[in-house]
Amino acid sequence: VKLTVKTLSTHFNGPYLLAQRACGLLWSLTYNNDWGKQQVGEYGGIEVLCHVIQARISHPTILLNACGALRNLSAHPVNKTRVSHEFILQTVINVMDKHLEEKEIQEQACVVLYHVCSDEPSCQAVGRLGGVVAIIRAAEQHQNQPEVLYECFGVLVRLARTGVLQAHDTEERSLQLARIAPVIHPDHEGLRKYAEALLPEWKAPSLLSGATFHPATAAVLGNESNSAPTNLAGPSSDFSMAFNNGLTVPGSS
Repeated sequence: VKLTVKTLSTHFNGPYLLAQRACGLLWSLTYNNDWGKQQVGEYGGIEVLCHVIQARISHPTILLNACGALRNLSAHPVNKTRVSHEFILQTVINVMDKHLEEKEIQEQACVVLYHVCSDEPSCQAVGRLGGVVAIIRAAEQHQNQPEVLYECFGVLVRLARTGVLQAHDTEERSLQLARIAPVIHPDHEGLRKYAEALLPEWKAPSLLSGATFHPATAAVLGNESNSAPTNLAGPSSDFSMAFNNGLTVPGSS
């Protein structure tokens, strides 16, 4: 762990393949491994991963590996303070903004924000740094991808419960998404529960009347009713990539 973090710190802007494999190794080492998560955090790996992201912002494969590692790291309570730092949050949100069409990156980044948004100050920081809009844009862009929607909705529910979602003039767009998700993905129980939680959270059904819907939403939106929220299960804490041919990810060069 220490050698990998040190190598990344020294060569974060070095050879492409080195950065890709080192980030992928940290992703793998922190999967279901509390000791690994704590060690990476203590050796400064979270900050190093963010420096790699900033230096490699145009390379989706490296970004995916780095965001996957941050996802695992952010699930550990010891790392929460580190990940909640504005520099880290801004880096994650910037990745979401710059790679909106990369669904795997959006998914990993959303789970990082979900883990961070466990208290009101952290939710406020995410909102202040543009995270609310980034999450909604990701959900709109990937509304046909239930795994991305699920992670987005998990963060939106936490933001709604602290009042951050309502404070950023995003209620209408979020309500539209909450209405359409169970229609597009009727068999996804977790997604349906999050959607049900969002709608009554604001007690603002009037926002559904006369709304101008996202084009993809308008095509399939019906008049389905919404039931009361039920118990929610958060996103999975860890995610592991099956690395092939020297820790490369599927689809990478």
